[in-house]
Amino acid sequence: MFLATRRTLHLHLLLFVVLISCSTSDQEGGRWGNPNNQLGVPREPEKLSEERFVTQNNSEVVGQVGSSVILHCKTSSATGGLVSWIRKRDYQLLTVGLHTHSSDDRFTINYVHWDWQLHIRYVQPRDAGAYECQVSSHPPTSLFVHLQVVGQRLRRRFLGPLKNM
Repeated sequence: MFLATRRTLHLHLLLFVVLISCSTSDQEGGRWGNPNNQLGVPREPEKLSEERFVTQNNSEVVGQVGSSVILHCKTSSATGGLVSWIRKRDYQLLTVGLHTHSSDDRFTINYVHWDWQLHIRYVQPRDAGAYECQVSSHPPTSLFVHLQVVGQRLRRRFLGPLKNM
């Protein structure tokens, strides 16, 4: 019961953010207004293109306990909507645009050349699982990245011995 209520709350929060961005879109100079709108999303071109991801869907990232990982969500061009990261295990809304909504400060968002990068510092076993990169365009599109978390011994088996840098 509590989990269903929590999921609903997260989805309502995402919908609220999208509605707020749409209601302010025609003010101060066009669809997004200033070069960066209130959500920190870079200004998009006037012509909206169909959203396509460059990052492969259902890709897998392996991270070692205590290390940092980056989950990539690269689009082929300007998005027609907001980009959000959602942790599927508990439907936790992590980021919307360039803003982090998680109370866990290990999660941060970075945007580089159409690549919406979810950074996770000090990876823990509980971080393992699916993460959804969602573009709130019409129709909405999603890409999934699966994080596998390994300990020191398993890391050596998957990635080879650690090298001194």
